[in-house]
Amino acid sequence: MNNVNGFWNVKEPIVDKESQCYNQMKQVNLKKYFNDNTRDTLWIKYEETYKSWFRLALSILKTCTDDGIATEKQYNQLIYRNVVGYMGIGKQKGLASSLSTKAAMNTKVKTKDDHLFGATEIGKYIHQEFEHNNWNIDYMVNDWLYKNLWLWLTIRVTSTEHSANNILQNTHTIEEKLLLKHYKNVSLIMDRKTGMLL
Repeated sequence: MNNVNGFWNVKEPIVDKESQCYNQMKQVNLKKYFNDNTRDTLWIKYEETYKSWFRLALSILKTCTDDGIATEKQYNQLIYRNVVGYMGIGKQKGLASSLSTKAAMNTKVKTKDDHLFGATEIGKYIHQEFEHNNWNIDYMVNDWLYKNLWLWLTIRVTSTEHSANNILQNTHTIEEKLLLKHYKNVSLIMDRKTGMLL
């Protein structure tokens, strides 16, 4: 399929879903797409909420790191996944974008908003960034968060597509997930607002 003016020509024959989805995402910068279409609207409305929750999450992460009180399992299941990943900005369901699989556009199927990067991976990534930025909470909250709000973006998928066989979990990096390498058996990604394939 050819990407023309940022959209896909859906009349061309489809090869296999995995390479189709991967090739599609090589053409689309999901960070830029989210930032251009969703981030500012959410930031204007929820900036103070995001900052407050993020400051709390970073404080908990820093305390656990300084005191060495968490095991690797506790980091993965509690700190990374729940404190920083799911609740890092106070929105457990993540940030709804206008992105959806084609199958999830069908109003007769059950859908779920998939955390594109996975809560645990978000937490690990933020821990690395926090450490890289010398544990500077003010910088992370006041500058870094706005630029990286895309980490919490979600894509609407069908309940069937959301299974571990179709969207692989805990096997890919943030960079690989930006290319949707973990989306093994899902339909093409679309913008729900415009109905156009990305």
